[in-house]
Amino acid sequence: MTDEGATDECCSLCELPVYPVDRVESEGEVFCCQGCMLVSERVGSLDSSGSSSEAGEADVPEDADTTYLWVEGMHCTTCEIYLEDAAEDVEGVHSASASYAGGAMKVDHDSDVPADILTGKLSGRGYTVNSTDEPRDVVPDSVGRLIVGVVLGMMVMVYYALFLYPRYFGYPPVAELGVHDGLYLGLNLMVMSAAVLLYTGWPVLRGALVSLTTRQPNTDLLVATAAVAAFVYSVVAVALGRSDLYFDVTVAVILAVTLGEHYKSRAQRKASEMLEETTALQVEEARLEDGSSVAVDSLEGGEAVEVEAGERVPVDGCVSRGGGEVDESLVSGEQLPVEKHRGDRVYAGSLVVAGQLTMEVEDGAPNAVNRVVDLLWHEGSTGGGFQKAADRLAVVFVPLVAAVAFSAALLHLYLGGGVSDALLTGLVVTVVACPCALGIASPLAKAVGTKRALENGAAVSGEAVFESRGFDSVVWDKTGTLTKPELEVRRVDASREAVEKAAAVESMSSHPVARALVRYADTASAEHVVADGGALEAADFESHRHGVSAEVDGVEVVVGDRRLFERRGWNVDFDDVEGFDADERSGVVEVYVGWKEEARGRFVVGDAPREGWRDAVSWFSDRDADVYLLTGDDGASVDVFRESGVFDDVIEGVPPEAKAEYVRGLSFDGRTLMVGDGVNDAPALAAADVGVAVGDSGLSVDAADVSVEGGPVEVVEAVEVAETTAVRMRQNLGWAFTYNAVALPLAAAGAINPLFAAAAMASSSLLVVGNSLRAYDR
Repeated sequence: MTDEGATDECCSLCELPVYPVDRVESEGEVFCCQGCMLVSERVGSLDSSGSSSEAGEADVPEDADTTYLWVEGMHCTTCEIYLEDAAEDVEGVHSASASYAGGAMKVDHDSDVPADILTGKLSGRGYTVNSTDEPRDVVPDSVGRLIVGVVLGMMVMVYYALFLYPRYFGYPPVAELGVHDGLYLGLNLMVMSAAVLLYTGWPVLRGALVSLTTRQPNTDLLVATAAVAAFVYSVVAVALGRSDLYFDVTVAVILAVTLGEHYKSRAQRKASEMLEETTALQVEEARLEDGSSVAVDSLEGGEAVEVEAGERVPVDGCVSRGGGEVDESLVSGEQLPVEKHRGDRVYAGSLVVAGQLTMEVEDGAPNAVNRVVDLLWHEGSTGGGFQKAADRLAVVFVPLVAAVAFSAALLHLYLGGGVSDALLTGLVVTVVACPCALGIASPLAKAVGTKRALENGAAVSGEAVFESRGFDSVVWDKTGTLTKPELEVRRVDASREAVEKAAAVESMSSHPVARALVRYADTASAEHVVADGGALEAADFESHRHGVSAEVDGVEVVVGDRRLFERRGWNVDFDDVEGFDADERSGVVEVYVGWKEEARGRFVVGDAPREGWRDAVSWFSDRDADVYLLTGDDGASVDVFRESGVFDDVIEGVPPEAKAEYVRGLSFDGRTLMVGDGVNDAPALAAADVGVAVGDSGLSVDAADVSVEGGPVEVVEAVEVAETTAVRMRQNLGWAFTYNAVALPLAAAGAINPLFAAAAMASSSLLVVGNSLRAYDR
């Protein structure tokens, strides 16, 4: 490496190489940048909390390969345990980590273990495992199962409404059924319910079987126990000629859970796409100084690689010759490109938008994109608190219900009851213990809340947002979150001719400032539409260190900053920009357009704060949350927010690794909300208890629990909907468990008439459905 390259030191926080130009030292510790130092001071060492600890993880050799796999059929956290055990049984596999939330697996293995061996060994028992290189199915399996279940379920419920519910609730049925008619009705209900249970409910049944195989009782076992018990009880009741049938319970529970699984499968697909979209930022080949191309994986430390305008940096390294402007939004989120000179560090995935540079590859060829993938995997593979709590409940509740049911049946036999009556008593206990909270109440409340959020322009992809009320800490990103997502022209000192010529030249550039100028020209003059090949056309386009040039109407037109004009010796007769208020100081750049050796127009381009950002931030502050601004940007563009007085702390210049570490540290002290928009925000969004992505940036949307169209105001609206939904979930949970606490002992004592039990079950379901469907008031 050159003298300006990385030292042998590593950052005390993120463990990245330390460059002399960025090196910061504080209290005996060395950091790779100012942002990491500030985060370390705020959060302190997290080793004692276990966030960075890798205790208990398998010892993976440094030369091991890492393979990511898509997994179809993961239904719960128990599936993770099963697949991880199955993978680690494969010879040559060192460790495996499955993500139920992402529908994917990460496997560390020897290089001689091909991907097809892994997929072959892991596929089966309802799981389909494919390489991430293969396309995924567009339509999830839950759609077909849900359609079949709904159609048959509606037919079942029609029979109940016409003939059985009248008996339960004491009003005349549509028609009195004789013995044979009753048997015919029961057999029809049994066949349709069996189809719903065995086809629509197969994922639940399989999840229950897997939980028994791994000896990890889960919510699937809880729900399957209730659905199967209700079905078995009803089959026995049909055989005995009874009218207290619980087929409706089986259908209702299976359909409610399948509806919830349908939403989960959509969320899993969004979450797993983050690996695919991140890979798109990676570069497969690099160009050496002699013009030859080599695979990025074969690069070694010290090799020189050339990168031109319009190309992405293949690996992390240091500029050894040349320079240019580089879009580093992957790392900082900042929209304005950063100038790079000899000795400056560049990151893999960054886009060179102007100039040409030769970079020297770091030893080990570390890759910023790979680090984002690893961070996203580590954070995104953590299951939701509600799911874990429900699984813990299943560990206790399932054996308890089984024990009570078995004891009640034995007691009935001991007291002289018949075998059939004893069996029915045990089944009644199991049926009345049906977990409505897990099977109906919670999924339905979530479904209604998700629909309401969609109506407000917010897409909910993670159930964590519905798990509790309120936040202790709220962390905001700046660029694209509190500011508008694209640069815009803030001021123009130019004639219409100058505007049109500047736009004609910039229409051939992909620079963020160029796009802002073109958009301004299109809206400022309806007659000049660059995208449609307007009146002015540019030719002989060239990209320079500080701007661009092209020939327009036979005259060379130059667009760039003051340095480009001064280097050419052209006259720039413009006074300093004045008159910007506090909000308008948020990071601007001056761009000039000129021809015939003189600058003839000026544009002031920058990012602008979004409307209502102060009120949105203050909304959380007023609810006793600590509010922070965490941004990869620095300098004047951050000052407006620092001076606003609405943040408890403002930290600038923070890389993705430090963002995730900071958010993770806050989560130890309470529930944390992170709001961001860019690729660099994705790890922090995944690390937060709840992540909210603003806009449609692929990775941030995939890593977040909620994505909103709009800005900070819409974030507040989405949180309000989530809080209302959480309240209704708790109300439903409270009622359902109160019902079980009363009904279970009565059923065990034989004090519940089966018809009364059926009416109580129906009433319980109607109550939670009505509560979930109530209007959302602002």
